[in-house]
Amino acid sequence: MTPSNPELTIVVVTHNRADLVDEALASIAEQTWDDGAWDVLVVDNDSTDDTPTVLDRWVDSMPVPMTVVEATEKHGPSYARNTGVASCTAPHLAFVDDDDVVGLGWVAAIGTALRAESLVGSRYDYRRLNSEDVAAANDVNLERLPEIGGTPVVSGAGMGCRRTLWDDVGGSNDELRYGEDIDFSLRAADRGVRAAFCPDAAYHFRLRAGTKDAFARGRHHGRASVDLYLRHGRARGEEADRLGLLARVWAGYVLRMPGMVTRRRRTVYAEQLGRRVGRLQGSVSERVWYP
Repeated sequence: MTPSNPELTIVVVTHNRADLVDEALASIAEQTWDDGAWDVLVVDNDSTDDTPTVLDRWVDSMPVPMTVVEATEKHGPSYARNTGVASCTAPHLAFVDDDDVVGLGWVAAIGTALRAESLVGSRYDYRRLNSEDVAAANDVNLERLPEIGGTPVVSGAGMGCRRTLWDDVGGSNDELRYGEDIDFSLRAADRGVRAAFCPDAAYHFRLRAGTKDAFARGRHHGRASVDLYLRHGRARGEEADRLGLLARVWAGYVLRMPGMVTRRRRTVYAEQLGRRVGRLQGSVSERVWYP
């Protein structure tokens, strides 16, 4: 049943998401691509719940060939993605996380884009699977990719990549728990590959709701930004916040606290404050000025 030479492999990484991976795979099962051969490879990152049972059902019912491989040595999206890529032979790759869904036409859009580009990012959406307050805290410009220092970056979830670039860059950095996708984009840029925006490929993110989760999410990304600064920022001439600007930023957080009367405002505030706290914590632990 497996195509002898699939042009594109969709790599799905999952860990203990029996309740959500079914929806992710259902969105992939709805995809069609008239002029391209593709398959699905799911990486089970040491699940201990009913995820293997769910995956077994989809092996038989997925309309395109689907394979499941295990990645049990350690946990993390980078390690799981690297394991998945090592297990497939397609020249083009695309990645989906187990709690997200892809929009209709996503496979065809990504697959077609990779015929012209080495690295592509989806049109990222936070509104379909999240409440309005969570979406407001994470919404991005839907007309372009986000940028770091003028360099467009893609999320690991929803990313399309040629296998040659993946191998040249060295895959996903499994030393990073957060920010590994930005790190990949910047390492690709160092090799002259600029990520391209694929507007017809809608990718829908799911995030945990609540101010506590928003703060934790922001803090993780804040800490990751310090690591990325050490790895890439100095070489690119990026500067840390000047002391005066930093003082005004923190003063702004204090002055905005009385206005946190709606859940939406509190969620946005928690996400932004978490990022700043994470950068401060990362600066202290790494002994670098990037708060």
